[in-house]
Amino acid sequence: MSLQQSQLETLREWLTSTEDRISRMSKVGPDLTALRNQLDVHSELQQDLQNQQKVVDALSNLVVVVDETTADNGNIHNKLMSLQQSQLETLREWLTSTEDRISRMSKVGPDLTALRNQLDVHSELQQDLQNQQKVVDALSNLVVVVDETTADNAYSQMEDQLTALGERWAHICQWTEERWSLLKGLIQQGGAILDQVMWLQAWLDSKETVLKNMESEPANEMGTILERIKQLQILRQQMDAQHKRLDHLQDAIHELGQKMNPPGGGEELEKLEALQDRWDALLSIMDVQAQRISNSGFEISLTPCVGDSSESVQTLQAWESNTSSQDGQGSWKRRRVEKQVELQSGLTDMESWLNQTERLLQDKGEPQDAVLLLEEARSEWIERKPHMTALLSLGKTRVQEIITDGGSPLTEEQKLVALEKKFTAIGLQLDMALEKAQREVELKALSKELTSLDLLFSGFSKWFASTPNHSLEQCRVKVKSMKSHEERVIKLGQRSKQLIARPHAGQEEADADANIQEFVTKWTTLMEKLIPKSEPNQYVFKN
Repeated sequence: MSLQQSQLETLREWLTSTEDRISRMSKVGPDLTALRNQLDVHSELQQDLQNQQKVVDALSNLVVVVDETTADNGNIHNKLMSLQQSQLETLREWLTSTEDRISRMSKVGPDLTALRNQLDVHSELQQDLQNQQKVVDALSNLVVVVDETTADNAYSQMEDQLTALGERWAHICQWTEERWSLLKGLIQQGGAILDQVMWLQAWLDSKETVLKNMESEPANEMGTILERIKQLQILRQQMDAQHKRLDHLQDAIHELGQKMNPPGGGEELEKLEALQDRWDALLSIMDVQAQRISNSGFEISLTPCVGDSSESVQTLQAWESNTSSQDGQGSWKRRRVEKQVELQSGLTDMESWLNQTERLLQDKGEPQDAVLLLEEARSEWIERKPHMTALLSLGKTRVQEIITDGGSPLTEEQKLVALEKKFTAIGLQLDMALEKAQREVELKALSKELTSLDLLFSGFSKWFASTPNHSLEQCRVKVKSMKSHEERVIKLGQRSKQLIARPHAGQEEADADANIQEFVTKWTTLMEKLIPKSEPNQYVFKN
């Protein structure tokens, strides 16, 4: 265009000078000499005209090219605007369809099978969102050519549409992420409950087998009776310990059901009721066995507790003729055997739980799922702490007995020390793993919220930078829209500060906090620029 302009200026100057030459040319001369001179001047002028004709032709061609290019550019611009508007309409229709789809996905539960089916359906929605993300990314960079044919508000109108669609898109993404976390958490919790129910079922199967064997083989000899008494007491102690698991399961099922919509957990409660019925039946069989032993001349108590030093089995009738010293010696030996069995049972149960917890620490899965599992394991560790103290006390008693008998308690002492160290170490590992999982969950949530808000901010910022003159009404609308998200921005900054203040916060948390605080500053700065433009000017008149 600059070359064309230069050539036009040159041609304009030549025309002016030529017109001046023509105006100064004299009339046709009276004689031959004058005519010859005039002919020479006209020949030169004609030659100049022929030379300039080439420039005029070139300029004419250039004008045609410019006109064609301008027309093509206008067509491209119109097609671009039309395509972008069409994509906006397509996105609007997709969002409306997805919102309607979401409205039919409010149900959660009511059982583990339904939860897994709902997670599969939800995965399809997530895949659709990922596919649609490319369209949203493309629309986030609108192109508007501003020329004399473009409406003054063309860009602002399209930007307003994009901002509104961006808010709807962010809401759908947030809902999808929250529902995904909810379903995953409930499935994880329900799976853990199902595993415990199956474990209790297997445990009851084994104990029912033991009692059936007792029923089929009555005890008649003293040694057999004493051994059976020990078995019944140990079984009752184990049942008392497992009954806490049963109570915990009932609370967990109730909590799980309350998180569903509508409340569920009925299938799990039915399984638990079946377990409780079997439990009661097992207790009845044990009472029958205890009554048979009592009828044989023994008094038996099936309610021992960890560390109980009282005599729980005493002979009443069969050995009344024995001497008091023999009776005392027999009771003392029985108590020692009972405590050994009690100690061994407690140590086995504790080691089994510690090994199970170690496996949990090694394979926690997703952070959101890990938090639930680790919180449950941490609570159980606290519940087991008094039991651990009682086991150590019982172990020290056993060590002292070995020393009194003249034996070496080295093996027992090493086992107790190793178990105590492992129990303490597991507690510390649970604390650290839970803290780490909670930080990872919070980091992920903050990152998602920052992405959502940054998409909104991008729309506001582009509108402010691309529009030269902002009308009062436009600024008011933008300020109102930004203020509707202001609480989210403030809360985002606060949560980031709380995260960085946590123990063991590292570079990842520091980087996240820096990004969030930078965003909060940008948001605040834009608000400070927009607010004055959204308020009418006030004039003060002086007398």
